[in-house]
Amino acid sequence: MTYIDRINVFGFKSYGSRKLTIPLGEGFIGIVGPNGSGKSNIGDAIVFALGLATAKSMRALKLTDLIFSSKGKTAPYAEVEIVFKNNGAFPLNTEEVSIYRRVDLNGKSTYKINGRVAKYYEIEELLSEAGIPRQAYNIITQGDIFRFIKMTPYERRELLSELAGINEYEEKKESAINDLKEIEEKLNSSKLVLKEIKVQLKRIEEEKESAEKAKYLEDKIKSLQIKLKGVKLFNLIKDKGRYIKELKNIENNLSSYFKDREDVKASQRETLEKIKQLESLLEEIQKELLPFKEKEGYINADINNLKIKKEDLLKQKEKLISERERYIKEKENKEREKQELKEKLKNLNEELKRINELLKENEKLLNEKSEEIKNLEEDGEGLQQKLIELEREEKALKESENLKEKEKIHIELEISKLNEREKDYKRELVSLKEKLKKLKQSLLNIEDFVEIQDKKIKSINNELKRLEVRKKILDKRLISLREKKEKLFHKLAEVLAKLSNLREDKISSFLKDISVAELITVKDNELIKAIEVAGGGRLKNIVVKDDRVAERCIRFLKEKKLGKASFIPLNRVRVSKPVRPPLKSGVLGLAIDFIDYPKEIEKAIFYVFGNTLVVEDFETARNVGIGTFRMTTVDGDLFEKSGVITG
Repeated sequence: MTYIDRINVFGFKSYGSRKLTIPLGEGFIGIVGPNGSGKSNIGDAIVFALGLATAKSMRALKLTDLIFSSKGKTAPYAEVEIVFKNNGAFPLNTEEVSIYRRVDLNGKSTYKINGRVAKYYEIEELLSEAGIPRQAYNIITQGDIFRFIKMTPYERRELLSELAGINEYEEKKESAINDLKEIEEKLNSSKLVLKEIKVQLKRIEEEKESAEKAKYLEDKIKSLQIKLKGVKLFNLIKDKGRYIKELKNIENNLSSYFKDREDVKASQRETLEKIKQLESLLEEIQKELLPFKEKEGYINADINNLKIKKEDLLKQKEKLISERERYIKEKENKEREKQELKEKLKNLNEELKRINELLKENEKLLNEKSEEIKNLEEDGEGLQQKLIELEREEKALKESENLKEKEKIHIELEISKLNEREKDYKRELVSLKEKLKKLKQSLLNIEDFVEIQDKKIKSINNELKRLEVRKKILDKRLISLREKKEKLFHKLAEVLAKLSNLREDKISSFLKDISVAELITVKDNELIKAIEVAGGGRLKNIVVKDDRVAERCIRFLKEKKLGKASFIPLNRVRVSKPVRPPLKSGVLGLAIDFIDYPKEIEKAIFYVFGNTLVVEDFETARNVGIGTFRMTTVDGDLFEKSGVITG
């Protein structure tokens, strides 16, 4: 079980601008002291570092109020480091686990785990792994016990639900339902916006047609005025009345169209204002989409953690199965060894039985010989009269007696040897019985271990099934959120594309056929895509003679509220001639080698394309060296000199 070993503080509340270490340790720790000595601030330091409380619960209006300040001197920041003894509670291979938090004068917080900068959700997950979740009552602050005593039964039930983690899932469920409602509302709002934009676009098209008619009449007036100045005096006098009459009619029509044009301009201004409002609305929608992106990231992280946990459990399961098989084999070997010992014991018992029988036979023979000697001695006393025969036979009897004595000694030696063998067999029998007893105990231990491992494997399988179900639920939710996000992005893209096209139509109607894209011709149709990628956004730049022309064009765009455009003044643009690299296999050449353009705009072309190479494929770009040149493939993959690849 983990515990806090020590707390390091600097600039936190009343502890001043010097680093202070507060030792705690294992077991029950009591902190005593007079009022105002900083006892409560130790608890505040713990919940501050672990992120388990708000500034208000730490008796401060905001986080910056936690920074030490006294007599006009303020610490630059407040920091607290909690050092835990791991004891296997945290999923980190270190004896100590350090959790650090710093807040600066701007209210910005920085978290660290063992000296590594981390996000708060990483701190939260790490504490949860160690059994210290955010909503649990691992830390009870001042007033919590009094509030618990004063709670109603309903409030106590709510608290127990919170401790059990039920409320957390209910909140997540309610949050997901609210998110879905918000998405549906945003979708409906986007539909209304799109509908309004379509109406505005139709109206703008009508206004555009009206403006084109007015332009046509202006051009016609200018043409007639030129004709009037060019006609000879006598034709002018001759046709003066007719021309004046026609001119008056045109002027009347023109004044009418000018009036209509003013109305159109007013309408255009109103439309542009609405477009700005729509753009603001789109920006708000994009901002509101950010939490969904973050939520998607959290869900992805949760899924990845579940996958890692699942893999660990599967590895643990495989290891346990392997150990189980090894113990089963060991059990079989022990059983086989046990059987062999039983067989050997049986053979020893039979051998011992045979030796006992042999001993009995030898004892019987010895008794018979002793009886025979005894009888002969008794007969010798009664047959003294036959001394002559006995003396004659004495020698033979002595020889026979010597033979019997030798046989007796031999038998006694055999009996002694058999007794020794019997003792050896008995000792071996005792040893075998002891081994058999140990084997039986070992078999019982193995069976118990196998049973425990079976239970663990069953538990792991249940956990894997639960994780699979949770993963499927999260996958479905993630897919749903992604689909909704894609729909919203699709709608936003359509709106932005229409707004962009509207602006481009206005600019192109004023500055037609003078952009870089309109002034060049690609020599090989197969390289059109490569040239478009090489030029990028600069192909829309407008080539002008000098900066004065660019200034007049920009002023005109502002006056007519036609949007913005980029200009390349030939008298100001500074470029260097492209450097030709040594050609390698698969390198087709510089992008400017594959386009035709007027000689007078060469500087603009060098500015747009520079040293960009055209290569056959990705592998060629890798052989040339990604980051050494700006390159584009025939298929349109772009390799920037910075190393960034776009495809």
